[in-house]
Amino acid sequence: MVEYLDEIFESAGVIATPAQMEQIGNDIKDGLEMEREMYYNSVVSRTPEKCVKCQNLESEIERLKEEIGAYRDSVKKRRNATEVWIEDGDVRYL
Repeated sequence: MVEYLDEIFESAGVIATPAQMEQIGNDIKDGLEMEREMYYNSVVSRTPEKCVKCQNLESEIERLKEEIGAYRDSVKKRRNATEVWIEDGDVRYL
């Protein structure tokens, strides 16, 4: 890579020692590898990110499920029922 940098620097009028060019070349190489890894990780191991609104809605759904479950359990205990469901807006149980 140093030989390529030598040509690039020369054409741009930049003067650098071979050690400096080697360090710059290594930095460029490391940067490219990091970019490649970041791209790979974003594509391959991506989990869908949820927006705040979606997260809030999912939390609300979970809260309502728990509330419905508690209500269902309460009806089962009060009515000595084995099954509880809602049909056409009415609570049914067996």
